[in-house]
Amino acid sequence: LLVLQAGGGLVALGLVLVSSQSLTYILHAWSFRRAFPDFTIRFRLIQRKRFEEILSFGVRTLTGSIAQIVLNQGPALMVGRALPPSFVGFYTLPSRLLSYAVDAFARIGYITSPNTARQMALGDSDAVVRLGMFLNRYCLALFVPFGVFVFFWGHPLISLW
Repeated sequence: LLVLQAGGGLVALGLVLVSSQSLTYILHAWSFRRAFPDFTIRFRLIQRKRFEEILSFGVRTLTGSIAQIVLNQGPALMVGRALPPSFVGFYTLPSRLLSYAVDAFARIGYITSPNTARQMALGDSDAVVRLGMFLNRYCLALFVPFGVFVFFWGHPLISLW
């Protein structure tokens, strides 16, 4: 906001974004070096087979990420192409509000996936079923307030926008 208020345009905004990301990476590297001062990377220890395995996984992950971005941003791009740009904001507001709620569920999944894998590796499928039931209940408890809010005040909120 400060860049835009100071009269900066899209290029200045892009420079701020790249600078802040670069600073974040530098600070992460600095923090890592402070936490693990003896850690060094030795290229001679890299195994070609393991590197190819990681690379093949990375290609699949990259392809999936690009597909997810196209799936999420494609409709807004079509709206922006067919209608004036201001319509994109109107179109994306409900999906952005919903994505914040869905993000909470994704974070729960990040936590429960390793636990589920552990229980399955131990052969305790009953624990996996119990975990699934608890997970569904917690997700319902997280989503119901959002759903109630949107049910009662969603139209006025979007009309205000």
